[in-house]
Amino acid sequence: MRSSLQLAVVLHFHQPPTASVLTLEDCFDHIYEPVLDAIEADERLLLNLHFGGRILEHALAHRPDFLGRLAQFWRAGRIELLGGAFYDPVLAAIPERDAISQLQFTANWLKRQLGKVPAGAWLALRAWDPALPRPLSASGVSWTLLDDAQFLAAGLEPEDVHGHYTTERAGHPVGVFPIDHALSRALSEGPEQRMRDHLGVTNLAHQPDERLESVALQGERLVQSGRFNELLAVLDSEYHWLKTIPLSRAFDVFPTRGRVYLPSGADPALTEWSRPAASRAQRRLLREQLEMAGMWTAVEHFVGRVLFDNFLAKYGEADRLHKRMLATSRAVDRLRGVLAERQRKGKASASDGKARKVLERACDALWRAQTHSVYWHGGPEEVGVYDPRLRLSTTRQLMVAQRMVERALGDPARTGWSAFKHDHDADGHAEAVVMTPTLGAVVHAARGGTLWELDLRDRGMPLLTCMSPVEEPYDDTLVGNEVVLVDAEDRPTLPPSGGAWAGVTNPHLARRRVDRQARGAFQDHFLGAETTLETFGFRQFRQLGDFAVEPWELMRVAGPEAEGEPGRVLVGRSGVVKDVESTLLLRIEKEYRFDPLKPRMVLSHAVTNRSRETAGFWHGLEWTMGIPSADAGNISVTTFGGPEEREARLVDGPQDLGRLNWIEIKDQEAEVAIVVQLPELARAWWVPVVSVHEGPDGWQEVIQGHTLLLHRELEIWGEDTLTTDVVIDFLR
Repeated sequence: MRSSLQLAVVLHFHQPPTASVLTLEDCFDHIYEPVLDAIEADERLLLNLHFGGRILEHALAHRPDFLGRLAQFWRAGRIELLGGAFYDPVLAAIPERDAISQLQFTANWLKRQLGKVPAGAWLALRAWDPALPRPLSASGVSWTLLDDAQFLAAGLEPEDVHGHYTTERAGHPVGVFPIDHALSRALSEGPEQRMRDHLGVTNLAHQPDERLESVALQGERLVQSGRFNELLAVLDSEYHWLKTIPLSRAFDVFPTRGRVYLPSGADPALTEWSRPAASRAQRRLLREQLEMAGMWTAVEHFVGRVLFDNFLAKYGEADRLHKRMLATSRAVDRLRGVLAERQRKGKASASDGKARKVLERACDALWRAQTHSVYWHGGPEEVGVYDPRLRLSTTRQLMVAQRMVERALGDPARTGWSAFKHDHDADGHAEAVVMTPTLGAVVHAARGGTLWELDLRDRGMPLLTCMSPVEEPYDDTLVGNEVVLVDAEDRPTLPPSGGAWAGVTNPHLARRRVDRQARGAFQDHFLGAETTLETFGFRQFRQLGDFAVEPWELMRVAGPEAEGEPGRVLVGRSGVVKDVESTLLLRIEKEYRFDPLKPRMVLSHAVTNRSRETAGFWHGLEWTMGIPSADAGNISVTTFGGPEEREARLVDGPQDLGRLNWIEIKDQEAEVAIVVQLPELARAWWVPVVSVHEGPDGWQEVIQGHTLLLHRELEIWGEDTLTTDVVIDFLR
């Protein structure tokens, strides 16, 4: 005779902030409403549901009846709604003040719209950090769920990982339900008989005791695949021994199994995605060896646990966004602190009410930008950091929040210039942060003396949002940065000119390339003689110098010396350019000049030959940009080389623009033009940055941004200096 099994089924539903109204309407019609219909049809079915903030916002604006049904079922005990941070950030990756604020905002939102406060919280990607009990407890959260792998990594035996436990930090307790990974996978993937088999095995494991198990299922995928109906059929037919239960009731009925301290971790499915390529290969080899010895299952959870922060090391653009988010959070908190201090001292004025509304809007923009979706690959459900529109919208949300704070507290650049040294990305090196009324920039000396950020502040438009393709788990054999002969016929097929996306199976995966060498804004390259447009476009060229990515010195940050003069940031590096038969000692100094009166930047580039002999070399200055409208079909370039004018389009692939001294890059939709002027003719290559990656619609090719390379063969006499001023104007 079977014992009773209590099963807490959690369905998690999430949409990224960029999800369109049409997408959401389709999801409501075919996913969310049918789930509620199933609950309404079977009073014995008790489910736990979590909806991300984007879905709840849409329901409030367009589907109020949906919220009414949720409230009705929740009051009746038919469902348990989980709270959590409203826009699904990884709580451990954002400041604690923002984590608490988002958790409380969700609780207040649900109380206001549905009449109840959630007892538990959903953690995005089940990403855990030992410090989380404090913000969770401070926000009124009684319990959450984590993958069983994190309990096993803490030393628990597999037979003890069920029910719920208690963990704490500095006396702040929170309950944790372990998610049965194997059972969750069986219920997600089916078929129906496999569901029955796994449920039966789970039940028999602990006869005759009553047992509580928790499973977490990705709701959209479960319903779209048809597995949801299969699961309902299994639950109905096995009701005589298998009961569903809301988590709050389970938390009250089943006593805690004791206290446990859990290590940092996240969804085990992220293990392959988060690890660097070399580490991933070592783990695969170790797994194969342990599987042959029959030991892999016993040690799997101790080998290379997931740390979400590793995605920030893997994806440079995700790291840039994350560090910009932290800076914006500090700015928003500064406004919060000013208002709180005025209130405390009794100096609040009528204008403070307006400032508080500004603070609310700034928090909303900041929280939207903290969604986990943009900081990692996204897995099979989302495109994630590979989505240029998501990166652009996230960056613009951060700029909106920053601008609101500046208007409330005073723009640091209101006099025309503001600059300071600060370790902006927490890498141990100071960067120069510059602001004028029209431009914002971060000069990163430690990363090749390049620009890390460049914004049109007055328009809320970021320009450096390109995504460099990196190695992923599906890259079994890739041609990387080693030098190979690349023919023009090897160019990957680019998306159609109508847009950035080509949602079709990619026949060119075998020629997928990754950027083993980071791209940059005003990055110095010394090229081998065999370099061609194609090899440069595929990042398969010899780098003869050590200037591209090695640290430079941040030499000076100086404001305008007189009215109308530019502010300046100077970086420099002495290094070696070495070919087969020659070694050159060079020094390069780059002075970035920012005009305080108009959107203009001048790069003064000086190369000094430090030896007595004449130095000859092929030098290139690379500027990798994003796409202001996120649609590559909008980008075109017009060039002048003497009397000759030429026009090209980004979607037409790599372009040799010839010899020129004037370039205009236009984004029609964003209504912005970048004009580059050179003092003398130079050759220019213009290359789309193309990723080939796997997403929810299969293999896709996406233009992530574009690279402009200005290059010349130079000859500098011994101990002489060659200086070139590149003038860049940003026009509406």
